[in-house]
Amino acid sequence: MPKITSLSTHQPTYKLDQEEIERFTKSLFKNRFPNLERLLTVFKNGEIQTRHFCVPLDWHEKDHSFEERNNLYIELATQYGVKAIEKCLQNSTYLSKPVSTEEI
Repeated sequence: MPKITSLSTHQPTYKLDQEEIERFTKSLFKNRFPNLERLLTVFKNGEIQTRHFCVPLDWHEKDHSFEERNNLYIELATQYGVKAIEKCLQNSTYLSKPVSTEEI
C-alpha cells in the first residue's frame, strides 16, 4: 500500500517582511479598492512575519498578459516542484537512507 514517508518544501527566492508587503499592496491597489484599509487588516490578523515570492515585487507593478503570467507559473512551479521533490527524497529527518527516483 502506498504511503508518504518523507516531505519537504522549497522557498521561492524573494523573501520580504509582512510590513513591506503591506506597504506595497497599499501603493499598488490604493485606487482600485475603496475599502482597502479594512481589507488590509488581514496582514495584521494573519500574524505572518515574512512572505516568499517567485519574482521581485517590481514585477507586479507592470502589466503582464495572461499568457506571460501563465508561462511563468508553469516554469517556476515545475522548477520549484523538482527542487522540493529532490529535497524530499534526501530528507534524513524522515528517511533512513535517500530514495532514488527510480524507486518511486
